[in-house]
Amino acid sequence: MSVDDFHRALPDQNAEFKLAASYKTSVCVMGILLFGYGAGAPYRCTIIFAFSTQILCVCGMIYFVIRKEGILGWITLFAIAGCAQACAQHNLCALCSAAPERYLRALMVGLAMGTVVGGSLKLATKGFIQDPFTSEFIWIGEICVIYLMAIVIYVKVIDKDATLHASASVNHNEEANLNPFSKRTSKRSSAKLPEGHDHPLNRNNSESSHAPTMRDTLLIPIDELPDSRIFHLLIPKITKNTRSAFQKGKFWYFLMMSNWIITMIVFPGITSDLSSNNYKFQKSGWYHIVLFFVFLLADVVGRMSTGIEFLRRVTPGFLLGFSCVRILLIPALLIISLYDGVDQGLDSISIFTVIAVGLSNGYAISMCALDACANVSLPERPNAGTLIFVSYISGQSIGVLAALVMKSLEILPDF
Repeated sequence: MSVDDFHRALPDQNAEFKLAASYKTSVCVMGILLFGYGAGAPYRCTIIFAFSTQILCVCGMIYFVIRKEGILGWITLFAIAGCAQACAQHNLCALCSAAPERYLRALMVGLAMGTVVGGSLKLATKGFIQDPFTSEFIWIGEICVIYLMAIVIYVKVIDKDATLHASASVNHNEEANLNPFSKRTSKRSSAKLPEGHDHPLNRNNSESSHAPTMRDTLLIPIDELPDSRIFHLLIPKITKNTRSAFQKGKFWYFLMMSNWIITMIVFPGITSDLSSNNYKFQKSGWYHIVLFFVFLLADVVGRMSTGIEFLRRVTPGFLLGFSCVRILLIPALLIISLYDGVDQGLDSISIFTVIAVGLSNGYAISMCALDACANVSLPERPNAGTLIFVSYISGQSIGVLAALVMKSLEILPDF
């Protein structure tokens, strides 16, 4: 939704492509690291820290606009924000996947709803305040307030949800039973456990074939670790549950990635280069804001549609065919971008096509996530949630990079 601000702050530098690539790539890299090594802190600490970091990054945007910072500084800022987003989304996906399906659907809708709320505020602020710089600063302040509200809602509501707590406890116990590390354990850690409960790191290695996670390792003082185990900290650990969840859901993971690649080539790829038939509408920046907003709104509606029974009960073959049809949206928008512009009368067609992209994306992405989680056992659900997260961000990152390459090679027309 800041595409008009980027055009003004960083003119003729393809800023929206570069910043989107920086953000999505950093989310992807951080997500893969979290997938391989696990999070070393509880859900609550990680999510609050991630939201706080994103608040600082949003405030940094104001500082960069005032300083007239170059593109390199913006890329760095967006990369930091992307890492924070990865930490929050990784933990939320694992947490909601372990709970009943409605929680994962709510998360999928919530991920898109946040951008709709931000977009609505952008439209309202830009409509009431004519000066672009004042409008931008006020909107950034509103985004900071939203992040603060998200922290409060998480602490007061989500973190106290009984169902989430029960699901997390069940899966934590399963993981503890299946993640041995060493016979040697810290007395201080073991003393905190109730009588009759074994420390998860004190179990015999022969009881399970699961590898230790980074979180398990952090519970043991470094001087008690054998030298070979210290070296193994650097090696990502893929547990049996993760391998099983991948085998059962790989069709949906790859299909989710494919759909995101298609979507990100179109949005913000081709969409940011569309031109209005009204010169003033185009020059004011309103045209791209409207296009982006209708996409985000349609994406939310598409995700919510999975709550309808007959739309939820579809076959994998239908989803595959549906995704293949979505590929046609790329050449369709490329043709529109070649012939749109002043007095061409293609605004309504462009908006209708963008709505189709948003609706189909929201539906396909949510269906892939729900089906992938529904086809694994209960102990494997958090692992499936992590794989959903990795697929989600990998598809976005590859799609944005593909759009940037297309722009660099002038496959996307530049007006």
